[in-house]
Amino acid sequence: MAPTAKPRPTDATGVARARETKKHADALKARAAELTTIAAQEAFELENSVFDPAVDGGKIEVVDEVLDPSIRTATPEPVAPEVSEVEVSDVTLEDDKVIVRLIADIPTMVFGVGNEYSFEAGRKYLVSKELAGHLETLGYLYVA
Repeated sequence: MAPTAKPRPTDATGVARARETKKHADALKARAAELTTIAAQEAFELENSVFDPAVDGGKIEVVDEVLDPSIRTATPEPVAPEVSEVEVSDVTLEDDKVIVRLIADIPTMVFGVGNEYSFEAGRKYLVSKELAGHLETLGYLYVA
């Protein structure tokens, strides 16, 4: 905070501070603007990012990618996959997932066998409907 009154001539610290403040005023304004921009960017990312705790705490981001045809070297030929045997796997539908926001931190939570989660308050998470229902019964979900 800038001093409101001129420092006394006998106050060496006050005189040096006033001199340095005048000298670096432009740099201080630029740094303040930079910090404001960083804080706004972090708030925007927190509001618009969705995290999937099932993928090592990884973040799911929607990226609009523009493909530039001038950098494409050749069109790859389609390759037909060989099918030697059929493998059965569990299918999860995208409808089985919901986006939730928590009102409190949960440092470590176990839901089901071997499923360990960590949640931060205020972040959006992509979780299963069962986990969302469990968090709702515990009173952890943010309701707008």
